[in-house]
Amino acid sequence: MSHSKVANTSILEKLIDQAHVLGFNRSIDPRRIRLNKGGMHILTVMLYDHRGMHNQDIVHHRVEVMAAGEWTDRRTPVGEPLVFMLDVRASEWDELMDAEVVDRAVKLMADKG
Repeated sequence: MSHSKVANTSILEKLIDQAHVLGFNRSIDPRRIRLNKGGMHILTVMLYDHRGMHNQDIVHHRVEVMAAGEWTDRRTPVGEPLVFMLDVRASEWDELMDAEVVDRAVKLMADKG
C-alpha cells in the first residue's frame, strides 16, 4: 500500500463531503477553503485502518492533505499549500492514484518533451 496518493480537485471535494456525511472526526468545513480548480493534491497516510469513536464499522485512514488553494477565513501565504487532516474511507483510498506513479509519469513526459 502506498503512503501517498494524488487526487484532483473534484475527487478531493468528494472526499471532504464524504467525511462530513459519514461523521468522521477529521474533516474540514468546505467553506473554509477554496481549492484550485485544476489542482492536484497530495494525501499522505498518518494512521492506517483507523476506527473512529462513532463509526466503528467504517475502516478509514487518517491522512494529511497538502492542497493547492487558499483559506477563505484567513490569509494564505503565497506559494504555500493548504495543509489539513482528513479521514478517508479505506475503499476510497485504494482507488486513488499512487503519488510515485504520477511522479514517474510526469518525469517521463518531461524527458520526451
